[in-house]
Amino acid sequence: MPYKILIVDDSYVWRSFLSKHLTNHGYTVEEASDGIDGINKFFDFLPDVVIVDYIMPNLNGIQFSRFLRSFSACKNVGIILLTASNESINEFWAKKSGANLFLNKSIEQEELLKKIDEFLKGTFSIDWSREVYKIHAQPFGELIDILDESLKYSTILSEITNLLVYLNDEELLFSKLHEFFAELFYFSNLYFLILTPSRLRIYNFSDNEKATIKSITEFLYSKIPFLLPFSKISSNYEGEKQLDENNLLLPLDLKGNLLGFLIFENPKNEEQIIYNFNLLKDALSNLFVILNDYYYLFNNITYDDNTKTLVLPIFRSKIQQSIKFAKRNNINFKVFTVEIKNIPHLLKNKGTKYVINLLKKIAEKLNSTFPDATSRITQTKFACISFEDINLDKLLNFEEININEFYWDNKDILEILDLIYRGGI
Repeated sequence: MPYKILIVDDSYVWRSFLSKHLTNHGYTVEEASDGIDGINKFFDFLPDVVIVDYIMPNLNGIQFSRFLRSFSACKNVGIILLTASNESINEFWAKKSGANLFLNKSIEQEELLKKIDEFLKGTFSIDWSREVYKIHAQPFGELIDILDESLKYSTILSEITNLLVYLNDEELLFSKLHEFFAELFYFSNLYFLILTPSRLRIYNFSDNEKATIKSITEFLYSKIPFLLPFSKISSNYEGEKQLDENNLLLPLDLKGNLLGFLIFENPKNEEQIIYNFNLLKDALSNLFVILNDYYYLFNNITYDDNTKTLVLPIFRSKIQQSIKFAKRNNINFKVFTVEIKNIPHLLKNKGTKYVINLLKKIAEKLNSTFPDATSRITQTKFACISFEDINLDKLLNFEEININEFYWDNKDILEILDLIYRGGI
């Protein structure tokens, strides 16, 4: 039995041209004038194959294809995506759209029809299901926007999660991440900056001339007024030029804990980059957390370079041990946070050296009071565990700090970490 074919194109000329050819070859054809009309016609007509234009009002061809593929009943439907010669199609989303074939309208018409005829020799069908009939002739306008956002997020989340297989090779992982961004965005250079309270690692895999580490860090300090110098900076490349003024700086953080930055040089479409970055920000932030944990453990780093306090993954294990000990002995314990306040003001008026010395003095007192139970959580914040009722305000007589404390009270470790990052209750 000949296929039922739906043609979705806002050009009447193209719809008529394709419809006439396919009808003459014995296919049953239906037409739709834009993406939304195409969705409604699809679930009314229930075709085996769809030929859809890329650029259309209301819903483009990539969104249309991804929407159909979100239904299990449509997994075997054939989808041909047509583009015009002057249309710049995003390769990443084109690959992820679910279309089976991409054809350019600018090729000879006989060649175009030949490729379509060859494609139609394949096996395609819509799978009949209750799901299909429930959607029959529904208005899809608002739903399309919601599903498009959801599909984009799930696609990006999957791409980020798949990178975890390269966890034992951080440089390779970032090279794969660069490939992912290069498909998604247009830029001349992309710098990945991943940081701990004391260290900064920089990666770049572009073929273009790269900026020096000095110009990147100077740019960071000019844009982030609370950032302190790093004791160790490493990179996977040798840069020779100044960082271009035309750049986009995007920070990554988790619960206020700064994890790193992405710097795009000469981005082509900043709005598109920011929009997609916001979709993947949480997944990327969690990836940076895991990478930092692995970095500490792989390099056998137990203590922070500048303050000699515990690094975060070791401190988390101390919290777990404290919870087990407290449960076993039916006792409670306290968690303190100590944070230097108004860092931009201090750096401006008293200087970097003063702030670093202040950090070291605070760390020295905390380490002597809570040996192997103090961690530098961020560049300017510490956390401590204590089973004793200590008055930390008397111990730390520094006017530049804020102190918070809370009892364990049977909280789980995630609740404790959340309170630590937010400064206690």
